[in-house]
Amino acid sequence: MHHPSTTGSRLAPRRLVFLTLLAVLLVLALAQAAPALAAGSFTGGASDGDYPLYVANDHSAYALRFSATGLAASTDYYVKARISPTDSISGGTSRGFTWNPTTQEWVQERDEWAKFPGFTTNAAGEYASGNTWTFFKFGDTTKPTEGGSSTWYLFVSVQPVVGGEGTTLNSATSQAVTLVDMTGRLTWATSAFRVHNGTPVAVTKSQRVNALAAGATDVYSVMRSEPNGVVEGYGTTATGDFDIAVPTGAAFDASVNSSNPAWAVTNFTAALADVDIALGAVDTTPPGDVDGFASTREPTVAHLSWDAVTDAASYTVYQWQDPTPIDGVVNYTSQPLPVGTTTSTAYDVTGLTEGQDYHFAVRAVDAATNVGPLSRYPVDLTFQTSAAVVGWDKEATLTGALTDGAEAFTEGKVVTVQSSIDAGATWTDAGEYDLDALAGYSVTPKQKTRYRLVYAGDSVHQAEESAVVTVAPRVKLGKPAAPSSVKRRARFTAYGSVGPKQKVGAKVVRIKCYLKQGGKWRYVKSVKASNKTATRYSAKLSLPGRGTWKLVASYKATSLYAATTSGAEYLRVK
Repeated sequence: MHHPSTTGSRLAPRRLVFLTLLAVLLVLALAQAAPALAAGSFTGGASDGDYPLYVANDHSAYALRFSATGLAASTDYYVKARISPTDSISGGTSRGFTWNPTTQEWVQERDEWAKFPGFTTNAAGEYASGNTWTFFKFGDTTKPTEGGSSTWYLFVSVQPVVGGEGTTLNSATSQAVTLVDMTGRLTWATSAFRVHNGTPVAVTKSQRVNALAAGATDVYSVMRSEPNGVVEGYGTTATGDFDIAVPTGAAFDASVNSSNPAWAVTNFTAALADVDIALGAVDTTPPGDVDGFASTREPTVAHLSWDAVTDAASYTVYQWQDPTPIDGVVNYTSQPLPVGTTTSTAYDVTGLTEGQDYHFAVRAVDAATNVGPLSRYPVDLTFQTSAAVVGWDKEATLTGALTDGAEAFTEGKVVTVQSSIDAGATWTDAGEYDLDALAGYSVTPKQKTRYRLVYAGDSVHQAEESAVVTVAPRVKLGKPAAPSSVKRRARFTAYGSVGPKQKVGAKVVRIKCYLKQGGKWRYVKSVKASNKTATRYSAKLSLPGRGTWKLVASYKATSLYAATTSGAEYLRVK
């Protein structure tokens, strides 16, 4: 006979022992993991002096060294650098690429962990980089956004190779960096440019390259000289090339192997964005913009052409495609990659895949290897007004059009309406508008005002200003009041209102006198009126002939207002 209660009582001691052992093992496991996983962070991060204080928003490469403690002992980890707009990490807002020296690939921060470079902790769960550097870049030229902060935060994030979801750890220490704009188009951000060695660098292996605040120790930029598989060198040597980003308008010192400089430049300053200067060369002035850039496409070939640039010794052609979403999200802008060099003002890019979209641009390069700005396609920006003259307190409608057939406007046709009341000496922004959505912009000027449209340009389109249009209001001019009848040659007073306020004593109004003869009005004479008050004109006059007369006030055009004619006043002369 089966007795459940008897069987259960016999098994209870064994089950209790097993559960107790299991609980002990679980507690030990959690205790060992707690320092690394409980807070989702590890102690450490980028080391002082071994990371840049300024990070360019494009694909400029940087180096950092980091340390870590509190990780699992003798364990393999993946590592990535991430730059966040806040002092916390969010995969939706952070940016960054990390260089994997094994696969020779840049890995975007949203990509799977197995693609990132790795390191191994010691028996104490620690990691010190020594002379090993991690290379990273930002890669989103749309940031920082207008109205947002340029202060971002550099994090080092790790995950155990045998880990998975929920095992990612971020450095407990984040480093504040200033995000700078390499394109020169984000007027609200500090702009940046690049420098490379314009004279040979006397190194034969990878060494540290610094850009420091002039005479100080603030690290504007830190990189490694070639070869490291990261930088596309523009310099004069194969093994010592470097190319680093530096904020404009800031004096800096640059050196290779700073503890024992093999090459150095001191107190250098530049103001141009989106250029690459041959640091140390006699000529450090880059060529100008490439104008007239145009492209036509056959299935597998793109035909490019442009206008010649003064001081250009050659031209470098760039190609790129639209970003590839990761998990349906795009957190970067594509990097223009060099695909050819020519001394001509035309170039054919071959080997394209039929049916795929490509983007192209060109930079001018001079004999000293200074590199000019990235070309953009010209645009046509037109602007017109519904009326050049309007009545007082009346509106005119401004409309514009932005066209370009070579490349779509991926960032929208956003323009700024600007106005000027001092003949164009100064301009004031009236607001930003998307021309695709703006049916018309209404204005009610209080004096003669000039207007124009300004297009800031985007990643593939040049900036442009429209022609200026002018809208002038008429003044408020009341008809001249007078007696209904007067005697021939008798003096009488005619008066009326004028606005806005005029100078007392000003003679800005004339009263024109017409006599009706044969069914038509014949102009006879005009009389200057004088402003008796700021808003009232008057004049003494007499009329020479009998009959029906018409009096009309007129205001001559000035630098502020359009010519204005009042309504008519009628009277009989006996």
